[in-house]
Amino acid sequence: MSGIISVMTQSLILSIMALGVYITYKILDFPDMSADGSYTMGASIVAFSLTNGISPVVATLMAILCGCIAGLVTGILHIKFKISNLLSGILVMGMLYSINLRIMGKSNIPLFSFKHLFNGEISPIALALVFVFICKVLLDLFLKTGLGYTLKGVGDNSQMIKSLGIN
Repeated sequence: MSGIISVMTQSLILSIMALGVYITYKILDFPDMSADGSYTMGASIVAFSLTNGISPVVATLMAILCGCIAGLVTGILHIKFKISNLLSGILVMGMLYSINLRIMGKSNIPLFSFKHLFNGEISPIALALVFVFICKVLLDLFLKTGLGYTLKGVGDNSQMIKSLGIN
């Protein structure tokens, strides 16, 4: 039974990443393959940070920042170096594989001895569902803002958006 709970919890956590992939793939029409490497880079940074005594909050913020940098590199490769969007994502994903190994210093860092949110008294599935729900609501609220509509417009018709003076 604990295996099923673990699988469901991990699947719900991965669904948060799927929301990010949804933005790039469906809204922006940009098949960003670097999300795979960015996700594991975040895990590598958190694992390395926790084993070196850094606060979990600081470790998570560092992981988010590095994920943003990875996405920025993908965008720069596509826009500035004129590499196709699919290939730029694949290149960054490949680079991040090596970077993740370098961050951790080895292929695996066990974290079984660390306390985490999902081994407390609250059901891990319920906790993960709450996180997913919050992320989905925040995404929906964002997509209803001016910036969200601009993002949708760029994905639907980039030429029209450029003619309106939005870049």
